[in-house]
Amino acid sequence: MRLVTVDPKEYNKEIDRFNNSVIALQNIFTKRYASKFTEELDDKISKITVYTDRTLIGGGYYGDTNIINGRFNIRYGTSDDLKQNTFITIHELAHVILTPINKSEMKELNGIVSSQGITKLDKKENEFYGIAFTESFCNIIAKITIINREHDSIDSYMVNGLHNYVYNYYEPFEDLTRLLIIASVNDYIHDYKFDDIISKGINMILDNPINRPYSTFINSALDNDFSMEEEFDSFTTKGEFRRMCQELDDEMLKIDINEDITTPNYDKTVFDSQLIKIETYYFNKLEYLNRKGYIQNTEIKEKLWNTFEEIVSSIRNKFIVL
Repeated sequence: MRLVTVDPKEYNKEIDRFNNSVIALQNIFTKRYASKFTEELDDKISKITVYTDRTLIGGGYYGDTNIINGRFNIRYGTSDDLKQNTFITIHELAHVILTPINKSEMKELNGIVSSQGITKLDKKENEFYGIAFTESFCNIIAKITIINREHDSIDSYMVNGLHNYVYNYYEPFEDLTRLLIIASVNDYIHDYKFDDIISKGINMILDNPINRPYSTFINSALDNDFSMEEEFDSFTTKGEFRRMCQELDDEMLKIDINEDITTPNYDKTVFDSQLIKIETYYFNKLEYLNRKGYIQNTEIKEKLWNTFEEIVSSIRNKFIVL
């Protein structure tokens, strides 16, 4: 792996920032997983090119990650905002983490292949779906990593959507992804406590009767498997997860990077329909868990639902209500 800076004088600063970003990323995952992706970085990454004038790259974005001859070629532009520079670096590294390079790491189910994170490829239709969720999850990984490094509250971001970043084009998609991560949490006793689990790793497995990951979404994205899709469909209807992914992917493609960043072009009715789908999934999941005795009583179920609905309302008021 080699890092190249357009301005040679920036090399030492950029290589330090890259190494520090890797260390910060290690600290949010379980030790076993962190060791795995760190060991793979040299094998996975061919070249990193850093543009010091915040050059627009890859169709207008400030960073992109491409696979060339089986290895990653990463490019990103920087600015005077050091935190934003680190955010872009970690976002692109997250793409590396979420992508299986070896065929042995790829999962396949009924002609559909894991591509990157939540993104899947239907080989028969030659169609990808889940791109919006994967891009948004890379943003979430970057924000959690930086918040954790600065010893701020991850719960404030994950549960309440509070963060000290400028608005970004993916923010509406990011909030839906954040909501789905919360809906897929498998701790049915405690309030959402992302701050507490970071010390053990966000991809931790819970020590509970069903031996599930803390969040099905997170582990499904990191393992490139179908567990999030299968769980979502089991509590809604078959194919619902893919339809949701496709609708969000279509909306993401509509975004014009030259428009006002604070008012991106997306269809509010489409976003509201995705909120309703996630609500339906979570409601049916709670009903099932309550019937099976995994939730101790109806009061706990209602508390979980009411907390979730508060998060839904905050997202709806932020992006959908005129």
